[in-house]
Amino acid sequence: MKYSSIFSVVPKFGIYKLSLILFGLLLVSNEVNLLIRSCFHTFGLISTKTSPRETKYLLKPVDTKELNAGRVIGILERIIMYSMILGGSAGSIGFVLAAKAFTRFRELDERAFAEYILVGTLLSTFFAVMVAYFVQVFLQ
Repeated sequence: MKYSSIFSVVPKFGIYKLSLILFGLLLVSNEVNLLIRSCFHTFGLISTKTSPRETKYLLKPVDTKELNAGRVIGILERIIMYSMILGGSAGSIGFVLAAKAFTRFRELDERAFAEYILVGTLLSTFFAVMVAYFVQVFLQ
């Protein structure tokens, strides 16, 4: 039985296409995180300062443990959506969104938290779809 290495896909796709796919994966997993965090700061969903005046109008106070867990979940959901779109099954994105809604169902009763999750999920989905779309355009 012959084992193949990860580099066996290079001749199939070509180094340009493979590097483009990996570049999109890097964008989706890391750089989009920075964009979403920036949007959260802009919309006032998380705080950058700790003064009472700054946190008075926040929808949700900062919980670093929850923020880090949400960041990891967001990275995973964007990688899955990116892979599904490049694989040609963009309709499966609904499955990812439904699974996320199912796991957070009880916590969505709190309006501020529901808005925080909704904004994060929509931004995450938007950026994952856009990066996958542009990668597909450049692959053709």
